[in-house]
Amino acid sequence: MQQTPLGGIDEVAKEHEMNARDHEIELKHFELYQEYEKDIRIRADNFAKGIFFIAGGSLTLSIGIFTRPDRPILAGTELVWLRVAWAALFSSVACLMLVQLILLIRSSRYAGAWARKLKKEQSQYPNQSVSGNAAWVFGLLGFGACLLGLFLLAYVSVSVLK
Repeated sequence: MQQTPLGGIDEVAKEHEMNARDHEIELKHFELYQEYEKDIRIRADNFAKGIFFIAGGSLTLSIGIFTRPDRPILAGTELVWLRVAWAALFSSVACLMLVQLILLIRSSRYAGAWARKLKKEQSQYPNQSVSGNAAWVFGLLGFGACLLGLFLLAYVSVSVLK
């Protein structure tokens, strides 16, 4: 057995104290990260709800207006743009539904991995970059489709007023 110098016990105690302090700091950073993730998720959900409301409401109202018996008369190109607007608004809703599904599956996989890690059955969390990238792609496509649909709907509506 190796003997420690007279001050060796103090050094071991200091090292243990530093490790405990580092662990506390790491745990605090993890808690802050979890709060940040929660805040981002709430903001993303609220943003998606807003897009659902705007795109779905615009789609519903415009279909109601342009399919009723006393509807405005549309020229050939206006009718094409209206259909493209409806497709874009529908695509927006569909893309954001996919984002919500991806995030739900992602959270479920992460929770399952967390439970397995706590039971010491698994040492790693699943790679979330693929699902995160897919969520970003569909989210941006949905947002862009909503903007395109709203723009085209406004264009068709204004062109009817001539």
